[in-house]
Amino acid sequence: MKKYRMWAADKVAAVRALAFTATLATAATVIAQRPIPSEQWDRESHVTLAKAFVGEGGWEAQRDWDGIAYVLARRWSQAVGRNPSMRFVDMVRAYCAPLRGKRPKKRRQQWIRALTIEGAQPAHWPAHRVDWADRVGSWRAALTRAAEWAQGEVADPCRGRAFHWGSKSDPVPAGHTRIRCGDTLNRFYERERR
Repeated sequence: MKKYRMWAADKVAAVRALAFTATLATAATVIAQRPIPSEQWDRESHVTLAKAFVGEGGWEAQRDWDGIAYVLARRWSQAVGRNPSMRFVDMVRAYCAPLRGKRPKKRRQQWIRALTIEGAQPAHWPAHRVDWADRVGSWRAALTRAAEWAQGEVADPCRGRAFHWGSKSDPVPAGHTRIRCGDTLNRFYERERR
């Protein structure tokens, strides 16, 4: 009986190991797909998406950044059906409040728009309150995360369901339902099925 238990335990462990390996292989396949076509990704897209991360998700909210990027890709993909000339970077600018409009009125919008890929202190930065040296590392992390996302190296924390996000103080948009995407600062929403 003891040999049978050992044999059964070995079989269970082998099945679990096989299932775990299959899960990892599936996840790697899903993640390796680029969320947008490579011709939509350039220096302008890179820095603009990173600006959206900081402007909409804050300096350290990586899970928010990931969800935001996937929402933007999903919205862009749908918009291209109506307007084939729309670029991904145009969707980022149109959908992200700190990047929207021609002339930013708030100083926060001004310094977010002035962020560069080189990482120099942006114009209009509130240096009297925060030393840029304390934030430049976070800015570089946002740039790195944007590049990883574009390469397909980042999983969607909302599992392909989110179509909108907003702060906790924003009302739930009509026709949307809140979904959980893990520990995020923003709230994410999917469209209600009709």
